Amino acid sequence: MAKGWLVLSTEWKLEDVQAGLNVIISVICVLAAWTTSRFYWQKGATTFLKTRNAKMPSLLTFSTLGEIIDIIQTFRRSLLSSHHSRILIQCVIIATFSIAALLSGPISSFSTRESSRIYTVNVDGFLTTTHHESITSAIVDWNQTLHKLDRASFPPDQLLDFLPAPNYDWRYNGGQWNSTWTAECEFVEPAPVPLTSFGDLNGLTLFDQIPGLLTIVPSWFNDTSTRRVHWVSSGFYDQQNRYKDLFLFIFGTRNNSIIAPTQINISVSCVHLHNSPRPTQETEATWAAGPIELAVYSQANCRLTYSRPATDELHRAFPWTNSTNQIVAAYGDYFHADLVKRSTSGQPIQPPSSRVLFQFYQAYHITKDIQYVHKISRPIDVSQRTVELSIVFLAIFILLTIIILALVIRYLLFCRRYHSGINPIPDSRLDWMLQSIKEASVYASNPDWQEGKPLGTYTHLRHDPIPRLEAAVYADEGIIIPS
Repeated sequence: MAKGWLVLSTEWKLEDVQAGLNVIISVICVLAAWTTSRFYWQKGATTFLKTRNAKMPSLLTFSTLGEIIDIIQTFRRSLLSSHHSRILIQCVIIATFSIAALLSGPISSFSTRESSRIYTVNVDGFLTTTHHESITSAIVDWNQTLHKLDRASFPPDQLLDFLPAPNYDWRYNGGQWNSTWTAECEFVEPAPVPLTSFGDLNGLTLFDQIPGLLTIVPSWFNDTSTRRVHWVSSGFYDQQNRYKDLFLFIFGTRNNSIIAPTQINISVSCVHLHNSPRPTQETEATWAAGPIELAVYSQANCRLTYSRPATDELHRAFPWTNSTNQIVAAYGDYFHADLVKRSTSGQPIQPPSSRVLFQFYQAYHITKDIQYVHKISRPIDVSQRTVELSIVFLAIFILLTIIILALVIRYLLFCRRYHSGINPIPDSRLDWMLQSIKEASVYASNPDWQEGKPLGTYTHLRHDPIPRLEAAVYADEGIIIPS
């Protein structure tokens, strides 16, 4: 639980929670205003029951902003006097809850939020096998896997033996992974390198065409007996004799054993070549002779170690594949579209960072190794979307609910105990209208009224008030009740 917030659900939608909370706030505010009115009326009614008289302001009840405005217009400055403090406090409380009801929408918005929490759950996924040497043109799968690895903060110190299904927003937790192949990498971030193309020369290797590339690759590239090197260039040209922008990918690998290596050295480089010479004859090499205006490279050099032998030799990562040419081809396929888009639109171009280069290597191998679908489940940390409620709001809400319930129970017990005694005490506006009509009737038919007898003297008169209410007329002379 984040500090100050309580998780309500991992399934509800935020807008649905806010809509429901909006209604609840409005209902609570209405009940709070009503119970406040009942509380103060009960205090005045209690005084009447004890002494058989009560000051009129003590029986004044209201529960809306409109009634508060009427009271302010009637009492004016006298509302601030000490003997009207009870009415003033009642006005402040009811006005507060009435305004809160009007602002229930913003209150519900500020009291809730959408967040995420990490939970360990059994995650469906795919186990690797050593059935497949390569995979081609899987750009969608590579992109999805790269996104998942980056979002999960998967480290560049191992290859994957298991990939969670794409519908999980999983997170890396080292204690939950037991990868068979670990990696120790050195990363070279983008740096310029001076390069010149010598053209075809003898038509041999990449390093014959651009010898300067030998200055950026590991020294073991020179030992042709133990290493494999493949390269691919991909990009855009805008003139017959010039490549505007190219990505040159160079991938090399060296194993300590041909059949079942336990240690593999890999090196992957990406060189961005800007304005490099393009051959005009089909018989020439990839580059014509001439200077390369700008070259910037990044590189990842890693040593892979088979550090945890698998219980099943079939189900483990398979990096010692013979199809290393397909690995470098995958780099060219994946990064080609973005390079061309940036080149044609004049956007700045940098080679992928060295960490991205190795991350793509991780993504390539796991997508290759799960082509034979072998589903299993594992406990993995997963980020789940949550809807959360402010603890401060919840505390206020609970406290207010308890107070309202206590006042309602108190009022109901009071009504039950003094039902007959409080029946003649006016309460609502309608009660006061009926009381006025009753007094007008008494005044018209009882000369004793003119002698100053109190209202309580006539509370024994029990006439149906509705016909009198319907017949009563308010005129300049006051309330007129036709006989």
